[in-house]
Amino acid sequence: MLEAAFEALNLAGVNWCLARIPSSLSAPTGDVDLLVERTDHALARRVLRTLGFGAVRVWRRPEPEAFYFLPHPRTGRNLCLHVATELSFGSGHAIRTRTAAGCLRRRRKRGALFEAAPKDAFWMLLLHCLLDKGEVTLGYQNDLQELATSARTDDELAREAEALCPAGWDAPRMVDHVHSGKWDLLNRLARYLKCAETEKRPFDRVVQVVPMVVGVLFSRSVRRYVWDRGWTRITRFVQRVTTFQASVFYPHEHQVVARAVNDREARRVIPLRVRKLVSHPVSAGRGLTVALLGPDGAGKSTLAANLEVSLPEFAGVRVLYMGLGYAGLPRLARLPFPGSLASVGLLTLWFRYLVARYQRRLGRLVIFDRYTYDAWLSPGRRLTRPQLLARWIWAHACPAPDLVLLLDVPGEKVHERRGESEAALLEAARQEFLSLQTRVPRLQVVDASRSQEVVRDDVAERIRRHVQQRDRI
Repeated sequence: MLEAAFEALNLAGVNWCLARIPSSLSAPTGDVDLLVERTDHALARRVLRTLGFGAVRVWRRPEPEAFYFLPHPRTGRNLCLHVATELSFGSGHAIRTRTAAGCLRRRRKRGALFEAAPKDAFWMLLLHCLLDKGEVTLGYQNDLQELATSARTDDELAREAEALCPAGWDAPRMVDHVHSGKWDLLNRLARYLKCAETEKRPFDRVVQVVPMVVGVLFSRSVRRYVWDRGWTRITRFVQRVTTFQASVFYPHEHQVVARAVNDREARRVIPLRVRKLVSHPVSAGRGLTVALLGPDGAGKSTLAANLEVSLPEFAGVRVLYMGLGYAGLPRLARLPFPGSLASVGLLTLWFRYLVARYQRRLGRLVIFDRYTYDAWLSPGRRLTRPQLLARWIWAHACPAPDLVLLLDVPGEKVHERRGESEAALLEAARQEFLSLQTRVPRLQVVDASRSQEVVRDDVAERIRRHVQQRDRI
């Protein structure tokens, strides 16, 4: 499908290139991003519509931009082309680089397709991860390291990336972190950029629903694509729920089905189990909820990932982020309405807390990465009375977990581990968390300056003691 579209664009003389090369050209799993010269956008639109693509224009953009959809019944794949005339990133594509012309001049031909030059492809992919995805996912890390050998720190895309970064970050540092695989630092930069980004078009996603509805009404290709995608998502959701429930309530039958997914016997067993699971009551489990507190660099994420090995008596470990701020909240919290952050934030926290209660009922250990107690920490500025009241409400938003652990690491030790911020600032953050002992009842302080194995065993033993004390009651 893609090869035919690329050949047609080449025959029509369209000046284009791939903004990011998909993982599989024969069966792409997501959108395929194409960069097209602005004067050729109308021609590309005619070519793609001739091939049967349904078009959905993107409104409220200064440069032409559109999505093209094509279901392919023969292969069972749905193809989506995102055709843009400018390199833009971020929410609502509000960050425009004005570098499309230079990237198209430096494009390279490989077979039937044109791809960006390696030095441009590196910055395109890195900015896509930092500004669009909010993290450098595992699937992009190898590609970035391969492209980093050709990256330049003095070209136009590098300068655009530098202009977006906070003090202390520049193009050479980003390239060096990619070379050395310091993905944690790059992910922290991505979270900062996502939080600091100004929402210039708060209603952009709402407005884009209108052309999608128009496309569904008047384009058969768009209608088929939306139907197939929606049905696929519903099917996957039902399969996940069925597999999860079956593994809990019917472990033996679930193993039989897993070993014989393609067998007719398995196909007969699955519907029967689905009917039983719907009517099967959830039995009360003996799980536990544990909140891990501590400043960045204390080792909360590492500890949460290592606890499952040390606590086989639980039916599994689930980690839920319960921190405050934009980073962990849906985009609805960023709407410019009074109280949007508070209302959406409280609903999000309560939804995650209810998920935790459900997982606890199934006998799982639920780890809260941070908790609402972060509202007691000093924000570094003087607060008004309404702000103090709001922080009190945030701190008491959810019931207390079963166990609260504070990972205590001296500021100098954190500085040695991560090499970021000053030791004095890290020590001040540590003291802020230690002050929670006067506010949070039954808070236990864990010395996290020791090795990961020792800290893991210490926390596992505290959890076991808590379970034993609870069972005696």
